[in-house]
Amino acid sequence: MAYIPKTMKIYSKDIQYQSGGKSAQVNLIKKKKRGEQGQRIVEIEKGLYESSLWTATSIDDLTNKYSNHDGYKENLRDFYYSKSMVKQRRRSELSLQRTKDCVCSEERKFIGNKSKSIMFIGDRGYGVGSNIKGHIKYGGKWKPAIHSRYTSVCITNEHHTSQTCLFCYGKLDHPLKTVVSKNGKVSLRSIKGTFVCNNKKCLLQKLSAAHKARDAVSALAIGLSGAASLILDIAFPSFDPNTSQSKTERFKNTAVAFLKRNASRPAFPK
Repeated sequence: MAYIPKTMKIYSKDIQYQSGGKSAQVNLIKKKKRGEQGQRIVEIEKGLYESSLWTATSIDDLTNKYSNHDGYKENLRDFYYSKSMVKQRRRSELSLQRTKDCVCSEERKFIGNKSKSIMFIGDRGYGVGSNIKGHIKYGGKWKPAIHSRYTSVCITNEHHTSQTCLFCYGKLDHPLKTVVSKNGKVSLRSIKGTFVCNNKKCLLQKLSAAHKARDAVSALAIGLSGAASLILDIAFPSFDPNTSQSKTERFKNTAVAFLKRNASRPAFPK
């Protein structure tokens, strides 16, 4: 059976709730609504948003808007850097660090928490400082840094790992669904969380299991790419950004020799 291991999903909203970020956000909104200083800050921020520097049409307009922004600098500092706000921000930082440690601990337990385990992490998509449709994204290099304290962590190339079928190494696509709008217009929309292999000769097609979860396929592909690079000292041709015919032949020969016990194997700790 074409089986792909289950994956552990960690959502940014869960980290936000566990670290107290959600309650801190609610408290900030309440503080802006209640006191006179908070209401004044709301009015200032609304005015600064409407007179954004990005909307300047000339040098004089940019200078006037910059002077306007600079004039409210002290008001914003008095509010956001007051003693209570600084203490709350510090508590949130410590709570977020504890939450990150707990999340990484749960992830290691999910894979067995064995000392011999090796974690492969893709080298792209950290998402530092980015938002997706207004949702918080806790990106960065903190996960590999925390995991490296307890187990071996390898940063591997994830080129095409989210676009390749692991059973035929063909191109994956997103399935389409029919969507009917309120005015009766019919359109097609892709399902981003699922991959489908359209290769008729693929094993998945023969088993009627061509649809697979996107995260599970990508995670397994990253692990497979990293394991090949670590054991065989050569990248999978499907995951190599600079692949060639000679590299493909070398990979085939190395993989066959490794399976037949003709090639030297790396010394892993017992």
